[in-house]
Amino acid sequence: MTPGGSAQLIVVGGAIAGGAIAGGETAGAHGEEPWGAPEIGEEIGGASVARVSVDRALDLPRPSAIVFDLRSTELRDLSVLRQRPPFASVPLLVISIEPLPESVLADLRVDDDWTPAAGIGRLRRRVERLLELDRLRVDLRREVDDLHRVLVDKQRFDHAILDGVDVGIVTTDRNGTITFLNRAATDLLGSARAIHGASVREVLDLTELPGELLAGESRRLLTYTLHLAEEARLDLQLLVSRGSAADQDRVGFFFIFHDVQEENQREAERQRFERLAAMGTMVAGFAHEVRNPIAAMRSIVEELREEGVETPHVGLLLRMVARIERLVRTSLQFGRPAAPKRAPRQPAVIVTAALSELVPELRGSKAPVVVEIESGLSDVVVDESQIAQALVILINNAVDSTGDPARVILRACRAKRPDSERRRSDPPLPPAVRFEVVDDGPGIRSDLLERIFDPFFTTKPAGTGLGLSIAQQIVSENGGRLEVVSQLGGPTSFSIVVPVSSAHYG
Repeated sequence: MTPGGSAQLIVVGGAIAGGAIAGGETAGAHGEEPWGAPEIGEEIGGASVARVSVDRALDLPRPSAIVFDLRSTELRDLSVLRQRPPFASVPLLVISIEPLPESVLADLRVDDDWTPAAGIGRLRRRVERLLELDRLRVDLRREVDDLHRVLVDKQRFDHAILDGVDVGIVTTDRNGTITFLNRAATDLLGSARAIHGASVREVLDLTELPGELLAGESRRLLTYTLHLAEEARLDLQLLVSRGSAADQDRVGFFFIFHDVQEENQREAERQRFERLAAMGTMVAGFAHEVRNPIAAMRSIVEELREEGVETPHVGLLLRMVARIERLVRTSLQFGRPAAPKRAPRQPAVIVTAALSELVPELRGSKAPVVVEIESGLSDVVVDESQIAQALVILINNAVDSTGDPARVILRACRAKRPDSERRRSDPPLPPAVRFEVVDDGPGIRSDLLERIFDPFFTTKPAGTGLGLSIAQQIVSENGGRLEVVSQLGGPTSFSIVVPVSSAHYG
């Protein structure tokens, strides 16, 4: 088809009689026969006819079909014309008096034709067939282009939908080469440019190729830890599946995955708090039953002292009773905590309240408390007295743990996720304030670090083992969480992270 959309037939051939005539003209105006294929008129099969020489033909746009008249031109010109784009793909009709050589026949395409010089009817039918083939080709090309546009639009639409899903999606070809990954997969794994075209086995750290991994099954669910660069890791739940088709060897694979680390942590926390709640109920009941006998015991010992019985055993007994009473009060607080009365409070006010309760204990202490408060902190929505109580517990523990020289830092600042815990899949932290207590003590062994929040677990000779459990309970009831970072031989940091809004932290 010509650029304008109308069909054009080019007839290539020199003048049958007389001298050469410029391309595009007919010899009729000079009293000679028309150029090439005089059997064809000026229009045929809905196409206009242009009669040109070989040289002139090479300058024309792609026609609908070509008639090459060997009666008035040479065979070598046919090869020149057919090898030049855009004529290499144009349907061709060769007219010759003699049969074409085998070498020429071998170069003809399936939609080409040749005919010996024959009657007008036969020649016209051959030309019209070529023109019809070209029209069909143009229509088919248009349909293919339309279908391609539809497929591209659908693919873009599908990709847009997949990009909006909050789970990672990766597709591969049958060899396991990645062909697509959505936005969530990019956020989890890294740069799409670096991953696209890579082996899914290497990117997802699979033990086998996808086909071997499925082993004849249509899908398989895996749970494992994927270690990324910079010490980052993902706890993946990965579903591997293969597209359905009659010939599955030709179909690629699908990988759908998400990081379940946060879910696992939440589930572990839920189970732990359920155990603590059950233990708290039991402890509170036991403490309540013990409280009355202990009160009676104190009364008896005090009566002995009033009657003048003053022996070392009486004083020791009073100290033991006081210690048991303190344990009972602590146990009741752990088992039956008061509901928090949450309201907006300035972090600096909470720090001051905690320090005011510690004045007697800190007077003459070997470990001075250094206070650092970041400016411009927002109000936190907590029960002021409860968070101050939790800070008192942490500061007392820190003072008891310090070395020589000793120092304890009490810091209030904006909450940021520690670099050691940062992962690509982590969402931004909600606005929160971190109350951090850092000591320069000997640190905590990793095997003890997992148990320090368990009730009645303590490494202190005179400790109850309930302080950190109560502090964690208080922080949780106030919508925050208690974090600890420590290692043997290094400093220890306990942090209370609480929200600056009513939304629950974490």
